[in-house]
Amino acid sequence: ITYLAKPFMSTSPFIDPAEVSLRLLKLQAKKKDPAQRISAVRGLAAYLDQHQVQLILKRIVTKDKNAKVRLATVEVLAPLITTRDESVRLILKRIALRDRDAAVRATAIRVLAPLVDSKDPVRRIAINRMFDDKDAGVRLAAVRALAPLASSDNAIRTMLFGKSSSDKDAEVRAAAALAVA
Repeated sequence: ITYLAKPFMSTSPFIDPAEVSLRLLKLQAKKKDPAQRISAVRGLAAYLDQHQVQLILKRIVTKDKNAKVRLATVEVLAPLITTRDESVRLILKRIALRDRDAAVRATAIRVLAPLVDSKDPVRRIAINRMFDDKDAGVRLAAVRALAPLASSDNAIRTMLFGKSSSDKDAEVRAAAALAVA
């Protein structure tokens, strides 16, 4: 798809590259093969602005039935997400809370972690996931998201300390212990 989009976008002064990217992505989204949908997102990522990132997250990550497609989309779009784009962060928070696939939830938490400060509501998401999620990978992502905040927030430090001895997964316990060390 990239080879189709590049020449077309660069040679026409009347065509908006963003519009071409979205139209090509919409065409690929109709494909039954998940690999083709993943390829479309990867190929078009270089041409997307923040508004398009938001649209793709809404359309693909919240609606695609294939977990591999949702996961690849979050991973591909992660470098394009800025701290200023609250709408994209809200979509990612919803994904972190509600996606039915643990790998997608954990990836959404990892993408959000560097975008937050100590007062951001993502802490609540990470805390909820840390204690409630049945998947160790999601709990581990939550611990790692909270770790940088442990030195400045006693409540988080206390929670991580408790997690370091109570989680059923050794890797989660180790990450929590390291965070409070």
